[in-house]
Amino acid sequence: MHTVAPGESLKDISLQYTGNPDNDKAIAARSGILKPSKVKAGEKVTIPANLLPPDTSAGGLSPAAQADAERTMAEAMAAGAAIGAVGGGVSCKKDRAACAGVGAGVGALTGLLAGVAMVMAKQAFVSDEDHLNQEIAFAQKYNQELQAHNIQLAGDIKQLTAESNRLRQQVKRRQAQAGQLTAQKQKVSALLAANKKLLADSRNELARQGMSYASFANGKTAANPNTGKLKTEIAVLKTNIEKLDGETRKVAAINDHLSV
Repeated sequence: MHTVAPGESLKDISLQYTGNPDNDKAIAARSGILKPSKVKAGEKVTIPANLLPPDTSAGGLSPAAQADAERTMAEAMAAGAAIGAVGGGVSCKKDRAACAGVGAGVGALTGLLAGVAMVMAKQAFVSDEDHLNQEIAFAQKYNQELQAHNIQLAGDIKQLTAESNRLRQQVKRRQAQAGQLTAQKQKVSALLAANKKLLADSRNELARQGMSYASFANGKTAANPNTGKLKTEIAVLKTNIEKLDGETRKVAAINDHLSV
C-alpha cells in the first residue's frame, strides 16, 4: 500500500516501486481507480505484487521468460480489472462509480489467476526444480494480493456498516430518501457478488496448488526443501481464504440488514 503524496502521480509511484512508469494503469486497476490521471494526495493505492522486482534467489525462469511472465500477468490483471469495472458498473443503477471500483479491484485478482494459468500453460521449464520455484513465486504473489485485498475489504466493511446504519436511521426519521438506501444496497450487493466470485476463484486456485504440490511431493522434487515452501504457501492461502470467507459473510450481513 502507498499513500499518494502532494504532487505525486501514478506514473511517479509506478516508477518508484516497479521501475516502469507505464505500469500506472495496472496499479490503478488493482486500486479500483477509474481515472489514473485524477489520483489525489492522501489516496491509498495498492502496488500489485507481480509488478514488484522479482526475487530471483530461488532460481526459476530466465530473465526473458520472467519478463514475459510478468507482462502476461500484468496484462491479465488490467484486463480483469476493466471487465470487473464494467460488470460492477452495470450491476448498479445508482453510484456506478463506486460499484465499478469494487468490480475493478476484484477483477484484478481474478485476472492475476488467469495470467498465472496462461504463463504456466505456455512456459517450458528447463527442470522440475524450475517449475517448482515458479509455482512458489506465483503462490507468494497471489497470497500477497489476497492479503492486501482482505485488509482493504475489512476497512470497506467498517465504512459500509457505519454508512448503512446512518442511512437507515435517516430514512426512518425522513431525513433521507428511500432511494438513497436503495443505492446503498446496490453498492453492497455488488461488493458481495464480487467477493463471492473471488472466494470461489480462490478456492479453485487452492485446489490447483494442492494438486501441483502433490505432483512435486511424489516426483523428482520430493526431497527438495523448496517443496516444503510450496506447502507453506498453500497453508497461508487457506488462511487468507478463511479470512475472505469471514469478511464476505460480514458483507452479506450488511446486505441483509439493508433489506429489512
